[in-house]
Amino acid sequence: MRLVPRAGGGVGLLKGDELQTVGRFKITSDAISFSHGGLSLALKAKGPVVGLTSLEHLIEHSPSYRTLADAYTPDSKLVAKLKGVGEGYRVRVIFGSWCHVCKNFLPRGLKLEEALAGSAIRFEYYGLPAAPWEPPDPEVRRLEVKFLPTAIVFKGDREIGRYVG
Repeated sequence: MRLVPRAGGGVGLLKGDELQTVGRFKITSDAISFSHGGLSLALKAKGPVVGLTSLEHLIEHSPSYRTLADAYTPDSKLVAKLKGVGEGYRVRVIFGSWCHVCKNFLPRGLKLEEALAGSAIRFEYYGLPAAPWEPPDPEVRRLEVKFLPTAIVFKGDREIGRYVG
């Protein structure tokens, strides 16, 4: 069988090819392992994005964000207005790459960041581990985040707005 890359980071089979059974596999807490053609192989899930990260890293980690971002069109009047704001604005997005609500929200934020390229507004993305609440992540505690995703708008160091999931 022959695999071909798909948009968004997946793979598919060439037309006419069929899946084939290659043997037994073993499922453990962190992988699915099997042997084929004299090789020992393991499929492991990507871990969550944790800590400060960039738009580029988010898209590399989860290519579906690119597909979903490309399907979204931010309001052009709002983008024009935001491009005109002065210096000192930043948006910090606290999210979980494992969070189903975040997976729908983040691509829109990424698209907005791209639309605002060259403006004075800076975006920061802060990923949380799979269990951010106990013990609380220091950033979650500092920013008093209660729900995901949370996007906080700052002017300098002062919070001036918040969007909650």
